[in-house]
Amino acid sequence: MVRVKFAGHKQIKFLKEIIGRTGLSSEVAAEICNICGRTFRDWRRGKYTMNYDALSKLCKVSKIPIPENIKILPEFWSVKKASRLGGKRYFELYGAPGTIESRRKGGINSSKKFMLNPAWARRRGFVVRKEIKYPRKSSLLAEFIGIMIGDGGVRNRYQITISYNWKQDKAYANYIQKLVKNLFGISSARYIRKELGSADIVVTGRNLIEFLEKSGIKKGNKVIYQIDAPDWIFERKQYQVACLRGLFDTDGCVYNHKYKVNGKWYSFAKIVFTSYSPPLCETIFHILKNLNFSPKLYGHRVYLYKRAEVDRYFKEIGTNNPRYLERYNKFVVTPINKIC
Repeated sequence: MVRVKFAGHKQIKFLKEIIGRTGLSSEVAAEICNICGRTFRDWRRGKYTMNYDALSKLCKVSKIPIPENIKILPEFWSVKKASRLGGKRYFELYGAPGTIESRRKGGINSSKKFMLNPAWARRRGFVVRKEIKYPRKSSLLAEFIGIMIGDGGVRNRYQITISYNWKQDKAYANYIQKLVKNLFGISSARYIRKELGSADIVVTGRNLIEFLEKSGIKKGNKVIYQIDAPDWIFERKQYQVACLRGLFDTDGCVYNHKYKVNGKWYSFAKIVFTSYSPPLCETIFHILKNLNFSPKLYGHRVYLYKRAEVDRYFKEIGTNNPRYLERYNKFVVTPINKIC
C-alpha cells in the first residue's frame, strides 16, 4: 500500500485541520478511511505514516487540496528499515552471523540431533557415525590390542592406523584386515607409500575409537604416554598368549644369532621384542615369565635366548605373520608350517 510522508510534524497538523474543519470524530474519520479508530488515532499522534488513499478521501470530504510538501513512499518502503532493525537486534542477541563460533555451535547442535536419530539422518543423506560390532573380551580382541600397541596408533578422533611393510607383510596385512572385519564388522583400507617401503591399514569410525579407548588403547604418542597393555589382558592365560602374539608379529623379530666358541661357530634362532616404553617392556617380560619362559630384559628389548624356548614359543604361542614363520624355519632343523 502506497503511503505518504509529511515533513516534520505536519501530518499531525494536517489531521487536526481536517477534524476541525469537518467536525468529524476520530471513529467517523476512520470509517471514511476504511481503517479502525485506533489506527487513525495513531496517525493523529504521528506514530505511523498514513496511506495515500485515506489522504485523498479526507481531502475530498474536507475540500482541502492535497498538500504539496509530501513525499509518496513506494510499496514495501519499510522493508529495508525493518531488516536493518531486525539484523541489529539479532546481532545484539546472538552475535555476528556466519562466524566460526556460530558455525561451530550449529554443527554441534546438528551432530547431537543426528546422534539421537542416526537412521533419520542417514535417510536424508547425512554422513553419520558408522555402526560397528562391539566384541566381548576374547583372544582375538587381545591379539588385536597387541597389534595396536605394537604398530597401531590412533590418528585422530575418527581413524586408527596400523603400519606394515608393504612389500614383505602383504599376507599379514590381509590377516589384520580380516581380523578387523571379524571383530568389528567394518571394512578397512590400505594407504601405501612405495617410495618409503611402508604402508598403513586405515580403519575409520568414531564408535571404534571410543571402544578402543575403553579397551585400553590411548591416543597420542605411545612413547611419550608410556603405552602399556590394559589390565584385562591378565585376567586369563589365553588373553596373554594372544596379546603377546600380536605384539611379536608387529614389534618383535626372530633372528639368527651366530657366535664362535673355541674356534667353532654356533648358530641359533633368537626372539626379541622391542619397545621404547619401559612399562610395556616390563609387561612383555612378565607375560613371558607367566608362561614359563626365561626372558631377559635389557634396556628397551626383551629377549628369548634359549633354543628350546624359541621352539616352544612358535609351537605354543605361534605367529600369524607368514614372514616371521618363514624366517624362523630358515634357522631351525625342524620347520613349522602352521599359522595360528
